Parts: sequence; structure tokens; C-alpha cells
Amino acid sequence: MEEMAEKDNKQNFLDVLVPLLLSKKLFIIKFCAIFILISIVYIFSIPRKYKSTVTMLPEMTSQTDVSGSLGALASMAGVKIGGGSKDAIAPEFYPKVLSSSVFMIDLLSMEIELKPGKKVTLYDYLDKYQKTPWWDISELFSSKKEQKAPLDPLRLTKQQQKIVKAMQNSLFCMVDKKTDLITIEVSMQDSEIASFVANKIQERLTEYIVNYRTSKLRNDLDYISKVVDETYNEYKEAEREYVDYADSNRDVFLEKSIQKAKSLNNQLQLSYTAYSQAVQQKQLAKARLQEHTPVFVVIQPGTVPLLPSEPKRVIFVFVMSVFAFVLSTGWVVLKNLYLLEFMHKYKNK
Repeated sequence: MEEMAEKDNKQNFLDVLVPLLLSKKLFIIKFCAIFILISIVYIFSIPRKYKSTVTMLPEMTSQTDVSGSLGALASMAGVKIGGGSKDAIAPEFYPKVLSSSVFMIDLLSMEIELKPGKKVTLYDYLDKYQKTPWWDISELFSSKKEQKAPLDPLRLTKQQQKIVKAMQNSLFCMVDKKTDLITIEVSMQDSEIASFVANKIQERLTEYIVNYRTSKLRNDLDYISKVVDETYNEYKEAEREYVDYADSNRDVFLEKSIQKAKSLNNQLQLSYTAYSQAVQQKQLAKARLQEHTPVFVVIQPGTVPLLPSEPKRVIFVFVMSVFAFVLSTGWVVLKNLYLLEFMHKYKNK
């Protein structure tokens, strides 16, 4: 009985609510139309952006040769072999590297091609060639003097900080902790530039990590190369002295001359031994450098997107339409709440 009474009350309430909303339909329609019109003006004033995505897979240096050869295949299957990299900059920290001011300044300094024959830096593109909503008046207060200041990661002006922040917001990097798969996304107002910047970021990140991982080995190789040059010069000098002395004392059989020749010959042999050992060490240094140079497999390069990624205009307008209807009907109900209760009680009597 109570359930039936409750159903009757709900039905009676709907019988009162529906006529009320129908009586206010003109207000609801006008409110929704104005709200939707404002939403359309707003969303169409926001410039569209295109997203280009790069995915790559780094080499696992802590794995053995066998696991290393299977690591890429296992990672693509969703399985990670081994304990991961022992480097200070592990793949988990790559997003931090990309968002650092030093990396950003280096990236903003590169040149992009707006059209055939016209190249500008990425900084100038973000600063001068980006569309902004009509309500954005920040450009009116920007300082031309600040824009000409050199890019210094330790001393950024307010305008430079704004451009760096805009670039950071346009860049997204994610690392899958299970597979170490790196995903880099770049959003730009131009599809061609989005693809170009995404690929350049991948190249510069690869170069950055390779330089970091091999910096000590390259320094060792440079040092041993200098040693090779020095020992070679010493060997050639010892050879020249020995040959000159031997030629000038060919018919001399004095003990002093014989001992001098032996001494020069011994010096020549020592110089040659030092030179040959240095050459061997250089070859080993080259092998170690090659062995420890990381490899990044680019699974998906940054392609030119055909459709914009944001804003989602149709979805936004639809959501705003629903919101406007709910808001307008809610306002009508709240404004006439006492009237609804009175009419509901009157009908129940």
C-alpha cells in the first residue's frame, strides 16, 4: 500500500511539473538558445590544434646479450625482461628531461619552415605566429624589449617564461613502466609543424641520452687518441734518431758507438711497444663506446595529422546544450517550488 501511495504521489508531482515546464517553454527555449549561441562563439574562438605522436623503445642496458636481443620483442608484447637501466637518467625521468628549461631553450632555438623559403625559430613561431582567442589581450602588454633578449635558461624574462610554459603545455611525454615504451605527443596549431617538432624532439632526446650515456667513454677515447698521437710522434722521433746514428756510424766499431746504437735501438723498441699498446687501448675504447651507445627503436614516427585533436567543438556544444536545458529547467523548478508544493497538495485533497 505504501509503495502504491508513493507511486501515486510521484505521478501527481509529474502531472504538476510537466504543465509548469510547458508553460515556461518559451523561457527555456530562449535561455538554451542564448546559452548555446554563447558556447558556439566561445568554442569557435579557440584555435584548433593538431597532435602528432611518436613512440620509441630504448635499449635495456642492464640485460645480458641474450635478454637484450629478446628485450625489444618482449617489451612490444607487454613484458619487461630484466631490472631496467642503471643510469641516473632512467626512462622514467625522460618526461622531466623534456620539461627542463635547458631542453626547452635548446628546442625553442631550432628553426622551422613556415613556408618555402621562410624559416623562423620555434620561439618566434610560438611568440608571433600563433592565433589567440579574441578575448586574450595579453599581447597588448607584452614588451618588445623583452622579446629581443637572448634566451638564457638561468635568466628568463616574463615573455620568455610565457613561451617556455606554452611549449611545455604543448608537449606530453609518457613512459610505460612495464615496457619502457616512450610516447611523445606534440600539439600545435599547424599539422606540419606538429609532426616536424615531434620528430625533432625524439631526435634531440635520443641525442641527449646518447651523449649522457657515452660522455665518459668519449672522454676516455679522446684521451687515448691523444696518447696514440704522442706515442706515435715519440716512436717516429726515436726511429729517426736511430736511423740517423746508424747511417753515420756504419763503419765505426768502437764500443762506445755500439752501446749508443743499442741504447737508441732499445729506445726505439720501447717507443714502438708504447705506441702499439696505445693503439690497442684505442681500439678497446672504441669497442666499449660502441657497446654502451644506446639504441632507440622508433616504433611510430610523428606523422602529419589530418584532423584536429582539440577543441572538440561538437561534443562541447552538445554538453553545453544539455547543461543549458538542465540549468533552465532547474531554475524554473526552484523558482516555482512553493507553487508546485501547493498545487501538489491541492490535487491530493
